[in-house]
Amino acid sequence: MSCIAWGVDVVVVEASPLLVGRTVREVTVSGELVVIAITRGGHTFLPTLGAVFQEGDELHLAVLATAKERARSLLGLP
Repeated sequence: MSCIAWGVDVVVVEASPLLVGRTVREVTVSGELVVIAITRGGHTFLPTLGAVFQEGDELHLAVLATAKERARSLLGLP
């Protein structure tokens, strides 16, 4: 699912193995990539910067359109 507004894509991706055990703070890039919510075990919550990614998490992300490649690399996505 993707929505484009003012050059920002809102996407949902599954946490890659690269992210498991890392924190939201570690993948946040001010002005480019923000984790806006995490769905875990059927429940969606607003994460703190210290929230730790777990296997099976669905990440709801806001990504600046011009930062897509950087975001893919940082998140361990193809």
